[in-house]
Amino acid sequence: MSGGLDSAISQLQMYIPAFVVLILYWVYLKKPVFRTGDLGLNLHGLKYWLIGPAFMSALSILSYAISYLLNPDMFEARDSIVSGLESKGLYFGNMFLGLTAVLLINGIVGAILNIPMFLGEELGWRGFLTPRLFHICKPMVAFLISGFFWGIWHAGMIMMGLNYPSVNPILGVCYMIALCIPLGIITQYFYFKSRSIIVAALTHAALNKSAMTASFVLKDQGYDTTLYGPTGLVGIAVFSLTAAVLYFRIDWRKANPYTVSQQCCKLNA
Repeated sequence: MSGGLDSAISQLQMYIPAFVVLILYWVYLKKPVFRTGDLGLNLHGLKYWLIGPAFMSALSILSYAISYLLNPDMFEARDSIVSGLESKGLYFGNMFLGLTAVLLINGIVGAILNIPMFLGEELGWRGFLTPRLFHICKPMVAFLISGFFWGIWHAGMIMMGLNYPSVNPILGVCYMIALCIPLGIITQYFYFKSRSIIVAALTHAALNKSAMTASFVLKDQGYDTTLYGPTGLVGIAVFSLTAAVLYFRIDWRKANPYTVSQQCCKLNA
């Protein structure tokens, strides 16, 4: 599932949204990045540093569990899973204990080590774009717009095999857009609840890292990423239902840390 993320160029692409936002703040707006608080670059909402990633990981695991009920053959036999865990030194006499260890290592250690890369995306989409869209259109329209552009932004990586290597790139981008819209709502929810963009980055990282954990239990053959797991129709349905519930649990405009009055003096002159 990593596909296009294997290349150094694609990994650098992850930083582009944050780079654009920082240049915009420093060069054009001439506005401080940290003191205003409207980008969420702070250590607030510490309880959500655990709740957000755990919630997203649980949704990802749920998508795999439902996929198993629909197609058990896409998963490796127990002996193969144990063998894979043993080869990594992560088998402790119980398969589920080993898989839990992998999930914790990927979800906690992996997320922390890769936090700059995920902040690279989240500063752009959750920290900058979506909060400003709330001031010019209805929240759902804002999420549709930001989700569309977030999905399109992955087009280059999808062409290199990210998530949907078995379908043509155009269809892969369509799947990505359908996935990014509900994921954007869920991640935005935890950003607004915590007021920290770091929580959004950790929540985003949890999804990617839980998919890495699944590599221990999935067969190389027979796993259709357009149907199963977090990237397929199963995952899109799980994330969409969850996003629909969260959407009505918050006043998006009231919770928005960015206000129009926070425009820089250059724009007010």
